[in-house]
Amino acid sequence: MIVLPKVISAVYSYEDMKEKWNQDNPDNPYSRRDELQQGIYSLDKWLIRVDDNNKTIATIGWKEYPSHTVVGGLLAANRANPKRPEFEQGLGKNERALQSAREPQLNQSKPLIAAFGAREGSPEAWIQRGRDRGWVFSQDEEFNQIKSSIPESVTNEWNGAYPNGNWAIRPITDAESLSKWVFIDDPTPSWFDMLKSKQGGWRDILKVMPPSPPFVDYGSYPEADNTHVNDTPQIYYMGNIAVIVRGHYLNRVKGGGSGHGTRDRNTDELLNWVECVKGKPNGNYFMYRTKNPHDYQTIMIDIIGKGQIFPNSFPVKQLGIDMKNPETGDVIVSVIIFTNYFNRSYSKPTGRKFVACNGVTKEKKHPAQRKTEKIKERQEFNPFDPVQAEAKRKKLAEENKGRSPRSPRRNNRRYRR
Repeated sequence: MIVLPKVISAVYSYEDMKEKWNQDNPDNPYSRRDELQQGIYSLDKWLIRVDDNNKTIATIGWKEYPSHTVVGGLLAANRANPKRPEFEQGLGKNERALQSAREPQLNQSKPLIAAFGAREGSPEAWIQRGRDRGWVFSQDEEFNQIKSSIPESVTNEWNGAYPNGNWAIRPITDAESLSKWVFIDDPTPSWFDMLKSKQGGWRDILKVMPPSPPFVDYGSYPEADNTHVNDTPQIYYMGNIAVIVRGHYLNRVKGGGSGHGTRDRNTDELLNWVECVKGKPNGNYFMYRTKNPHDYQTIMIDIIGKGQIFPNSFPVKQLGIDMKNPETGDVIVSVIIFTNYFNRSYSKPTGRKFVACNGVTKEKKHPAQRKTEKIKERQEFNPFDPVQAEAKRKKLAEENKGRSPRSPRRNNRRYRR
């Protein structure tokens, strides 16, 4: 049976929304902290999404003030939450549906304010999702510019309520831009959705971030360099195997450090990479992202077994019998760890074995290797040896095949600009 949830057109008060929720979900009563609803995060207008039986499955709210609009209150019932065991197929996509329905009802001339926390998962992950959607947080460099859109008294009030800096401001979003957002309860996006994505772009649709689901936050992998602080590691269990995406990898994908970063940070390619390394013995590996012989985007992966240390963990963490698959109870015997990402790699990674993947069947010649070969070739070339000279001419002719003839003026200093 096809389930077709819908957002009710009526706008509810907080009390009426809560009453309907509790009537429709007696085993899953609505909850919102009193200090939120009675303070500056009070919301007085609410939308409700219902299933085919007109039973509440999710809600979202807002409240308009003279200078701004406060938004928040997103909550899905357990049976409509893909991360819950009670989840019923067809009841997902609530964040997308409710935000798309709420945005046009907001005052289009006022900035929005929200605080970012997490009932489930990592608060840092929620904050990063906010930034990806245009929210500017109070600790961001651009905040001084955007805070001029609200009175100073409002800024001071929110700074006092959220001293950790987890509140933010953004302007209204148009429907086209909102349609390109990736929401937390979206299924793995299709290739066309990724073509539309601002982050994906049209040039390159490969996806390098862990999809959620099946990946979930994994706070038990602290990094020695603290790259896990803003980028929470992710984990996915496959029987007695665990796949972990380190905070270090996530940091590098987002541009942390020289030679790292990509605009294409979406979510449906990484699982294919897992298949390329699954079954490999413990060790350190690398693979290439594309078949292009001159594209040196490189993914580094480590595989560890019982008693071995998680790379760069601090305090040092070893794989022991206490690590189990929470769904099956299987003791984890092997962990596949995505460790690092380079958008360009001048030299071939050292101390790592090449893995055939993504259509690449052999190691590429990196720029450093090509340079070494050219220097050696020049050093060994004897122009007075007719055999070498003929070979050189043939090689140059082959390299220049198909190129247009050079203009006689190109190398003339008088015509240089």
